[in-house]
Formats: sequence, structure tokens, C-alpha cells
Amino acid sequence: GAWGGRTVRVESLGGRAVVAYPVRPGALTRLEIGPREKVEKAAGIVVPDRVEFTDPADRAFSERFLVRAQPQGAGVRAVDNTVRQRLAEAADIHILAQGPSLQIFLPADCEARELRSALEIGGAMLDALEG
Repeated sequence: GAWGGRTVRVESLGGRAVVAYPVRPGALTRLEIGPREKVEKAAGIVVPDRVEFTDPADRAFSERFLVRAQPQGAGVRAVDNTVRQRLAEAADIHILAQGPSLQIFLPADCEARELRSALEIGGAMLDALEG
């Protein structure tokens, strides 16, 4: 279907709800946002593509989430203040953009407001990345 003028797919996959947007070629190489411990564990000891947010207002976000991006500038653009605020309000969310797709993973039993928030987050991120 469509949301905010963009093509989007919502489906159930592996016990999770997945919101998937196509990404324009060349917009980014890789972007991941998820619970800090989970992303660090998957990345290994060193996380070379970590995006740091140094504003004191982002401390709670940075304690809960880890953002990885290649190139790092894409992560800074995609995860602006509004996106960080919406992510902080989410109970359980993990985002992975790689190749031609941006996928947002939610609990399979998520509520309509959580799904709507994920749709808005994905659209805002792609607006920032694709211009």
C-alpha cells in the first residue's frame, strides 16, 4: 500500500510485525537502530560505524538505543530529533536499512498507534535520506 506518498509493505515475519519501505539506490549503505545491548552484541566488541549523539537532551535515547550507519552522516540525517523522540516512545522497535529496503520490526501484537508511529518514523527517515 501507500503511506505519506511512499510505497510501504506491512507483514508478519518470524513472529514480528514488519513495516518495509523501498530505499532509493545510493541513499545509504547500511543503517541499524535498536536496543543498545542487542546491537552491540551482534556487532561484536568494536562498533566502527556507531553514530554518537552528544546533545545532553539525547542521553536517555543514547543509553537505550545504538545507531550504526554507513556512511555515518546518513545516520545523523535520518535520526533527527523528531525521529529520536518517536523511537524513545516506542516500547519495542528495531530498524534495519540495507540495500533496497528499510525494515522496521515491531512485536507481532503491536497496537495500531505503534504501527502508525513506525510508518511515520520510516517516512521521516527516508525523507531525510532521499531528500
